[in-house]
Amino acid sequence: MNVPSSTPASTSRTTQSRRTSSTPASLSVPEPPSTPPITITHSEYQNYGTFNDTTFAQNDTNSLMPGMSGASNSTFDQLSTTSFNDLNLHSFDQGMTYPYSPASMYSGSSSSMVDPLLDPSFNLFGQSSDMLSFQEAQPSMNTYSGLGQSPMYNDLVMHYFNVTSKLQFVFCGSQLSEITYNTIMQEPRGAVSYAIYALADLHLTQMRISQGLEAPQSGQASTAHYMYQEALFKLKSNRDNGNGWSESDAIAALHLVSYSHLSGGSADWQEPFDILCAWLLQSNLSLAAENSRTILQSMPVASQLLVKLIMWLDIFSSLSFMRPPKFLNLWKSLLDDRNGALSSLDMASLTGCSDDTLLAVAEISALAQWKATQVRNNTLSYPELIKRGMKIQESILKYKAGEIDRDFGTLDGLQEGEAPSTIHRDACVSMFRESASLYLHTILSNSTPEISSSVDEIVRKLGKLQPSNLDRALVFPICLAGCMTNDSNKRDYLKGRLQGLNETYGNLLQTRLLMEALWQRRDVSGESVDIREIMRDQQLMVLLL
Repeated sequence: MNVPSSTPASTSRTTQSRRTSSTPASLSVPEPPSTPPITITHSEYQNYGTFNDTTFAQNDTNSLMPGMSGASNSTFDQLSTTSFNDLNLHSFDQGMTYPYSPASMYSGSSSSMVDPLLDPSFNLFGQSSDMLSFQEAQPSMNTYSGLGQSPMYNDLVMHYFNVTSKLQFVFCGSQLSEITYNTIMQEPRGAVSYAIYALADLHLTQMRISQGLEAPQSGQASTAHYMYQEALFKLKSNRDNGNGWSESDAIAALHLVSYSHLSGGSADWQEPFDILCAWLLQSNLSLAAENSRTILQSMPVASQLLVKLIMWLDIFSSLSFMRPPKFLNLWKSLLDDRNGALSSLDMASLTGCSDDTLLAVAEISALAQWKATQVRNNTLSYPELIKRGMKIQESILKYKAGEIDRDFGTLDGLQEGEAPSTIHRDACVSMFRESASLYLHTILSNSTPEISSSVDEIVRKLGKLQPSNLDRALVFPICLAGCMTNDSNKRDYLKGRLQGLNETYGNLLQTRLLMEALWQRRDVSGESVDIREIMRDQQLMVLLL
């Protein structure tokens, strides 16, 4: 995308003793179980005995732990020699950092947040001398027992559902919260649980930093990042088991993408996004062709939501990756109203961006890639470029025509955690549609009156919305309009909409830095600048969501 050349309530993280949250009616947290949520049996783990013991000096028995080969321990010596394993031991992945490292455990802001298996206070074997004598804790589907005996984890669960879940996605927080809750009820120690622990701890830390109660630290050294790595580790372990990606794996991966987004890019979002794409490929929906709509509607509710959010991420990440969406043909079959309207899709209620605009953005990204390929090969035909572009423009104008007489007036702002109203959604739909038109004209020409007109219209529409948390859902229109204007007043206004929000969480700071880097290069060189080149040069793989 080329830019025209220039003309010269917060939630504070308290100590553990103060972290009490009111439990919502739909979510109850019981007392932790008296026995650990671990099952150790002889019959389930037949391969443990195949691991060789480390050889020690013959007389060096005093330095060995009880139960190790060569050590003296009467109780352990009485145990059966049948091999066993621990439910929480996974095959080691050489491609990632092992999450149970001391540095990752104690360098974060929550020093007490350790895995119960590593916490000295976690009494693995109770009072009995027999390691296998305890009774397995039975999970209840009506309560969430947390992880181990530490109330820290339950506090994080409460904070996630009460606060963080409402900030992840401005429009679809409640729908995602429901499928997340159902998943952690079924897998209380799975990847989804660790993913929401990471999100909740991240938000608490960011709130403390914004209030000056805690010094900023490297994202890689935080407790939240440890939780992120643990969730990713569990996902890789599930993959290595050879069972493919499950629905719960995809839900966890979606949360990890969200973690990267809310952390301002301190964690990788491409790897969990690849997991989401692999899950979608595994479903064979992308190969269904004309039957894709029927298959989508027959999928479970959680899977349908995942498909829709993957669509959203795939289409808008195409700008960052400088490529067409990975599943362009699938998205066309689902979004194109020439195949008939698919009322169950309703992307506007999930993202604030309508079906027709999502399709337009996807096709514009594909057009940008086609143009780049033709330019590289010295075969670009401008009449063909304009012809393809005008076909997309006709679709955009058809839907914009229905907005001519619609005056939204001046809307009240949206408070943090508040659900958007229908009129908020409609205003966002209108702004995204104008942004699609702006995006298209940046591909068709370096400088056109349509570009200036679209920037002016986006600024006018923003002026009817009070600065509020709703701006978090409008990062794409704000950033695109800011990048495409040379007017210093408009630049300051659009940058101010981002600065008016709390930049300690989310990708607002990275988006603003992207805009400023583009302005600086264009003002110095006086030449047109491609926003995607700035992303690459500045290593800002920003999701403009």
